[in-house]
Amino acid sequence: MPAGNNKKAVKEEPQRTKATRKPLVFNIQREFLNSVLIFLLRFLILAAPSYFLFKAGIDFTRAQEIIASQTAWLLNLLGVHATTNSYLIMTKGVWFEIVEACTAWRDAIGLIALVVAVPGVAFSKRLWSLLGLPVIYVVNILRLATTIAIGNYYPSLLVLAHDVLWKFFSAVFIVIIWAAWLKWAPEGSNKKKTKTTRA
Repeated sequence: MPAGNNKKAVKEEPQRTKATRKPLVFNIQREFLNSVLIFLLRFLILAAPSYFLFKAGIDFTRAQEIIASQTAWLLNLLGVHATTNSYLIMTKGVWFEIVEACTAWRDAIGLIALVVAVPGVAFSKRLWSLLGLPVIYVVNILRLATTIAIGNYYPSLLVLAHDVLWKFFSAVFIVIIWAAWLKWAPEGSNKKKTKTTRA
């Protein structure tokens, strides 16, 4: 009888070890899902100002004029004759309007929201993300110039370039900047210094 009991005990041992692993995996998965949900919630809250600014009717005229002027300058540099009138750009007798969405302020808010939504990051590391804002600005000028150039030389592709390709690329580009910041920006420190005592 004792020998039989020992065999049962040996057989039951692996079952106990399997049972103890399940709660650990479940806890890891639950913590991961919680962190993802918190990140998404914070991102949505932080990105909300873009909606309210749009509804508030903020005047972006000056920003539109500056971007129109810089876009026309780039077009002329590329050999496409362009003139401006306020926030309108004319090439080959066709007027292109630089609207408030063309100022890329939504992309900037989106990047900031992604950065701030990441929990447990030192403030000094978050500051490095500001380097992404001028990059967004320059890429936006390139986007506008190439879109207008396509509209001049290939009018049938204008809608595809503006409404599909560049909008998709802009969203992906923001995520790439955010991922690059998350991986390569110097780490700060949120930890308080603790005193150590010698024995």
